[in-house]
Amino acid sequence: LPEKGDIALGIQANQFLQYAGNIFGKANNNNSPSFTGYNNTIFLKKFIDQNTAIRANISLNRFGDTRIYYDVQDDKAVNDPLNTEQVQDVVESASYSNSIGLALEKRRGYGRLQGFYGAGITVGFGGNTNNMNYGNLMSDANPAPSSYNGNRSTRTIKNADSYLAVGGNAFVGVEYFVARKISLQGEIGWGLSYNWQNDATTLQETMQNGELVEFTRNTGDDEFRSFDYSNNASSNIGVFFHF
Repeated sequence: LPEKGDIALGIQANQFLQYAGNIFGKANNNNSPSFTGYNNTIFLKKFIDQNTAIRANISLNRFGDTRIYYDVQDDKAVNDPLNTEQVQDVVESASYSNSIGLALEKRRGYGRLQGFYGAGITVGFGGNTNNMNYGNLMSDANPAPSSYNGNRSTRTIKNADSYLAVGGNAFVGVEYFVARKISLQGEIGWGLSYNWQNDATTLQETMQNGELVEFTRNTGDDEFRSFDYSNNASSNIGVFFHF
């Protein structure tokens, strides 16, 4: 059971329970639990006394991919229309979604079963980026080069968007110690957040008066602010190890 000075490390158990349930349900294509994905969070608790803990959680996620497209090599094709040599356009994309939280937890109970409650704050941030590297360079001699998205006199080099969310939540739950320092816990929470979605920006290039020019502009009207509240803001099932 928790003692003053204990540190507890926890992970979400949802995927393990789903895996076990699929085994007993004889589900097809039952993949083993994975620690990759947007929903994985690491929890850390520091007990300042037997019934009080300061807890933190962190979730850092980044996903990326690289796509390669093949285009005709313009400087060869201009002199030989039957030329088959090609260049590569490379598009690198990344998405990230991160959150950091801090909370105060109080608890009471008898034996292996403990109840707890508390409140905390969370900051979330993330976004998307796309970088385009073209095989055919734009120049005065080739102002609309062949690209994976067509022959364009103005083409995108990079686009990006981002968001920020700040919120608070209250939670209540139960924890059962299956061993002296190993426990399963479930909690539900209610929270609110204020969210900022920034307008997407695009870096483009074009030829002007024989010179290659790069410029940035806002794209679309997707900038917005919102205020949300939910009754499952911190709901999860976790496995905790106490040290």
